[in-house]
Amino acid sequence: MIRRAVVLVACVAVAACSGAADTPLLGSQDGSTTQPDATTPVDASPEPEAAPPSDAGEPSDAGVVDAAPKDAAPPYQDPGVACGTTDCDPSADLCCRTVTSYYPQMTYAYACESLGDLVKCAAGLAIYCDDDEDCDGGQICCGSLGYSGFAGVQCQATCTGYNIYGQQQIHFCDPKAPDCDVNQQCVPSTQLSGYSVCQ
Repeated sequence: MIRRAVVLVACVAVAACSGAADTPLLGSQDGSTTQPDATTPVDASPEPEAAPPSDAGEPSDAGVVDAAPKDAAPPYQDPGVACGTTDCDPSADLCCRTVTSYYPQMTYAYACESLGDLVKCAAGLAIYCDDDEDCDGGQICCGSLGYSGFAGVQCQATCTGYNIYGQQQIHFCDPKAPDCDVNQQCVPSTQLSGYSVCQ
């Protein structure tokens, strides 16, 4: 009877433990056993560490130079023929300077006049150009200077010496884009205020 009771207790103990047989016990270094956490799989292996990013193939901006600075000024463009406070289009107009007062000093008015007019700037000084950019076919912007001042400023093939009327030929220029001969500078004219000449 006692032997049958011991066997029964042993069977009960085995039956009670059989439900936990699916989950192996974890052993520690000191010989004790612990039950694993239900949320963590026992056979979970650690995630492999990600390889550090390689910069071998990444582009570098070292030594890269922009084609032009962002704040670079655009190329200079000739505005046309200076005419007082405005500019005239040399392909359509000339600048006409007329005297408005002789006393107590000379004062002038400036106006653009059409090249199509039959009579051009009859009562004043006709200024067809103020630099070579206003001229076509490689011509030069040239003023004819006489004893009483300039008689006219126009485009012509050459601009040296004196013309047939004894007027000195003066090369007009733009100080922002001078095209004077070697050893000359583009300076303000003393005879025609607001314009520049090569000297």
